Amino acid sequence: MAIKINPQATKLIDAAFNTMPSPWKEICIKLRELVHKAEPGIIEDWKWGPNFHKNGMVCNVWGFKAHAALVFFRGSLMKDDKKLFNYGEQNRGNRMIKFTDIKQVKANEKHIIAYIREAARLNNSDPTPVAKIKKTLETPPELAAWFKKNAKARAFFDSLAYTNRKEMVQAITSAKRDETRERRFKAVTEALKAGRKVLR
Repeated sequence: MAIKINPQATKLIDAAFNTMPSPWKEICIKLRELVHKAEPGIIEDWKWGPNFHKNGMVCNVWGFKAHAALVFFRGSLMKDDKKLFNYGEQNRGNRMIKFTDIKQVKANEKHIIAYIREAARLNNSDPTPVAKIKKTLETPPELAAWFKKNAKARAFFDSLAYTNRKEMVQAITSAKRDETRERRFKAVTEALKAGRKVLR
């Protein structure tokens, strides 16, 4: 099946990067440059934002609220021999390198290029199943007891993404004081009863 590349991708990426605040703008522009330096034949595309395509999606570059990032779509299969990945270990496939300063990119330029080349090579090889990471959470005892009387809320909790469940569990377990834990427990149960996936 032919791959559809967004014909406006380059213009969309130009516009997106140029409207980003500093330092994310400078970081994203530099990362884009390194992607093309690493793989001269790579194609710019736009799917879930800017991404770079060579026999499949290789990586994505984007600026977020507190960082800019280089995301590798098959990062879980990469060696990460320089230990640059600093986010995404719970994802089934993606791995991310977060940057908060352009100096971080420049200091690791040759390693970033090597990572991009490795990611592109993965798309040339036979597809390898990505190992599914078991995402389990230990439910706090008070929440487990509450679930026994609130089956509907338990079903809603189980339907949530791992990150949402983790946020709720950690809100309770990370409390240092009993009063804080009790207050957070109440906030979690109220959110679940209301069908909200995030805490307010």
